Amino acid sequence: MNRALGMAPLTTATAADSTDSSSLMNDDSNNNNNESEVEQTEQEDLMNSPGVTRLSSPSSGSPTSYGTVSYMVTIPEGVSGGQQFRIMIQNQQLMITCPEGLRAGNQVRVVPPAPSSTSNNSVSNNNTSTIAQGTDLSRNEYGSNNADADEQQRRARLQRENSRPITQMQMFEVRVPDNIRPLENFTILAGSQRALVQCPADAQAGQMLRFRLPVAVPNQNQNNKSTTTAKSKRDKQKEKQAMSVKLDYNTKDGWTRTIRVTDYKFVWVRQENTNPMDGSGKLWSASSSTSLQPNNNEPQFNVQKSAYVRSLQFQEGKDPRMRTGVVQFVRANEAAVDSHIESDENNNNNNKKKKNEDLVSFADIASAQTKSFRDKVVWFNDMCTTRFKTDYFKGHVRINIRREFLLEDSLLAVMSLSRNDLRKVWRFEFLQEEGIDAGGLSREWFQLVTEQIFNPDMGLWLSNSGNQMLHQINPASDLTSGEDHLVYFRFLGRVMGKALLDQHLIPTHTVRHIYKHILGWPITFDDLELVDAQYYNSLKELTEYDKDVLDSLGFTFTYTHHNLGAYKEIELCPDGSKREVNSENLHEYLQLIFKYLLFGMVEKQLTELLLGFFDVIPEPLLTVFDYQELELLMCGLPEIDMEDWKENTVYTGTFEYSRRNNKVVQWFWDTIENDFDSSQKAKLLQFVTGTSGVPSRGFSVLQGTDGNIRKFTIHGVKKGSCPYPRSHTCFNRIDLPMYGTRKELYNNIKVAIELESTGFGQE
Repeated sequence: MNRALGMAPLTTATAADSTDSSSLMNDDSNNNNNESEVEQTEQEDLMNSPGVTRLSSPSSGSPTSYGTVSYMVTIPEGVSGGQQFRIMIQNQQLMITCPEGLRAGNQVRVVPPAPSSTSNNSVSNNNTSTIAQGTDLSRNEYGSNNADADEQQRRARLQRENSRPITQMQMFEVRVPDNIRPLENFTILAGSQRALVQCPADAQAGQMLRFRLPVAVPNQNQNNKSTTTAKSKRDKQKEKQAMSVKLDYNTKDGWTRTIRVTDYKFVWVRQENTNPMDGSGKLWSASSSTSLQPNNNEPQFNVQKSAYVRSLQFQEGKDPRMRTGVVQFVRANEAAVDSHIESDENNNNNNKKKKNEDLVSFADIASAQTKSFRDKVVWFNDMCTTRFKTDYFKGHVRINIRREFLLEDSLLAVMSLSRNDLRKVWRFEFLQEEGIDAGGLSREWFQLVTEQIFNPDMGLWLSNSGNQMLHQINPASDLTSGEDHLVYFRFLGRVMGKALLDQHLIPTHTVRHIYKHILGWPITFDDLELVDAQYYNSLKELTEYDKDVLDSLGFTFTYTHHNLGAYKEIELCPDGSKREVNSENLHEYLQLIFKYLLFGMVEKQLTELLLGFFDVIPEPLLTVFDYQELELLMCGLPEIDMEDWKENTVYTGTFEYSRRNNKVVQWFWDTIENDFDSSQKAKLLQFVTGTSGVPSRGFSVLQGTDGNIRKFTIHGVKKGSCPYPRSHTCFNRIDLPMYGTRKELYNNIKVAIELESTGFGQE
C-alpha cells in the first residue's frame, strides 16, 4: 500500500500569489482558443463577482464533471488571513476563508460546488452495473444557493428548533386482556403510540395495571404564554390523573416498532390477525417469545412470519479513536434500541448540554416518525447540523489526497480520525492541484471513493446476480482484497455515515437487506429472493413437498460456496454434513440457511461496516426512517424519464388488449405524472421493482431478480381479488385492480406504497 500524508490538524488552503496565478491564467487562455469556449466564458463572467476568473473547463465525458471547473479569485480590500468574504460564482454566493499569510490583492484558486438543481447523470465506464445518478433531496430547502436563502434556511431551522416537542412522563391504566398469563407480553395503543406491556407475576386477566410512558407534548411558544396559561394548568392537572386507554389491536399482518414500558426502548412486536374485539392481545408466539420465563424449546421457524434483526452491542476498543462491538442476528422481538440520545464527549459538538442530558429526546424521535418523508429529511438534517456537526471555527480537518492513490490515501486519512473528528468539517486538497475546497472537491471525493470501493473489480462488493444495479457484500472479500479487507469495510461505513451527516449522496444501491441491517429492521425469509431468486424458490418448494418425498431427498445441513473456481462446503450446525434434512427438522434447516445467507456469510464484513457507520451517526437517529426511505436518503431521488417509463411498460391481465387506452391505465399514468412528487415516484419503483434505482440506459433494460430483462408490467385484476395494488418484485409487476374512479385509484396506490416497507401488498 502506498502511503502519504493523510491528515493535517488545521484547514489551510493552498494558494498562489498574483504572479503564479497570472501564469496559470495565461496557460488557460492559450489552451482555450475555441470561439464557443470564449463566448461561454464571457457569458459566465456576467454571473461572477468582480475579480473572479474562470480557469478551466470540465473534461468532456468526465464521469465527475462537477467540481472540476475552477476559478481564480482576487482577495478583496480589507480582508486578511483567517477572515471570510463573499463571492458570486455561477450565480452562487459562496463564503470563502482567506488563507493565513495572504492579504488583499493576492489570488486563490477556488473549486465551487455544483448547483443543487443540477443532476448528474454521468456513467462510469469502469463498472457495467452502473445506474443513473440520483439527485439530492433537500440540500437547500429553498432551492437556491445564495446567501439570502441560507439565511432563510437558518431562520427556519431556528423556528423549528423553538417549536420542538418536549417529553413528559404520563400515567396510563389498562386492563390485562383475556388469555394473558403472568409474565406474558401484550401490546396496547397508549395515546398515539404502541406500547409493549408485561403482565406482572402476581397479576391476572381482567386486573387493572398502571404504568408510565414518555409522551411528546407541544412546546408552548414563549410569546403566547398569556393565552395558554389556563390550558397549561388544565394539562398539568390531567397529567396527574391516571388515564384509561382502550385496547387497540392491529389486525394488519406485520411487524410493528413499539416502546417497551420497562426500559423505554424501541422493540419489534408482531401480532396474529386475530379479531380485535375478542380481547386477545397476545403476540405471535412462533417468532416472538411472549413468555419471559426460561424456555428450552426454540420457537419453530416460519418462512412466512419469522423475522430476525441484527443486534449491535458497542464495546470500547484498544484504539481510543474507534469502538469495537459485537453484532448478532437475533429474533426480531429480542432486539432493542434507545429511544433518545444522551450527551457525552462524542455527542456534544455544538451544544452546552451536561453529560447524560438528552441531545435528542424521545419526543423528538416520536414526533418525527409520523412526518412525511421530506419532512423527516428536514428533521434529520436539522438534528445533524444542530446536535452533532462541529462548527467550522471550533475545529476542522484537512485531508490531503493524491489523485493517483485516491483510495489508499483516503483510507489512511479517515481511519486516523477520532469519532469527534468524523463530525468536524472536512476540507480536501488534491496534492499538486492547488485550490480551495468550497464544496466541489468534497462532493467529488465522496463520489470517487464510493465508486472505487463498490467496483466489483475491487473484490469487496459483488453485483447482484439477479439485478446488476444492486450490490451485495462479497463473502470471499478476504481472498480477493487481502488481509486488510475488513479495514475497508470499516472505512466505507465511516464514509457512508459522514455522507449522511454532510448531506452528500452515495450513488451506489445495495440489496435490500443491507439497508435493513443498518436500520435494525426485521429481515424475513422473503429477503432471500432479492439475493438469489432461483435458490429462494427452491427452498420455498421444500415446504410444499410431502413427508415421504422430503425424507428421501438425502441432502444435509450444509451449504456449498463457489469462490474463484473452488467449492467449499459449510456446515450449518455441528456435524451438519452428517445430519440429513427430513420433514421433522426442515424448519430448522430453513432457519439456519436463512440466517447464514443473510447474515452469517458476511458477519465480519457487516460488523465493520456498521461499526464505521455508527462512529458518525447515532443509531436512534435513524429509527424515524424505514429501509426504503433510507435508500432514498443515501442514494437520492432517481431522475425518472416518464416517457421512457411509459414506452417500456408491458400490459397484461385485463389490460392486455386495451393497454394504454384503458381508462384505469390512463388514470394510473396521470396520477403518477401529475399527483406524485419525486419521492412518491421513487417509492412506487421500490414497491414494484425492489429498488429506487433506474438503469443508466433507461427502463428498456430493467432486470428482474433472475437477471433477465423484465420490463415494468401493469397487470389488470378484478377489484374483488385484491382491494389494493399488489407487487411482484421478482419480475417487476404491479397488480392493479379495476378501480371505478381516479380518486379511488390514487388513494389506494398511495396507501400501498406507504405501507410497503412492512410487507404490505407484496408476493
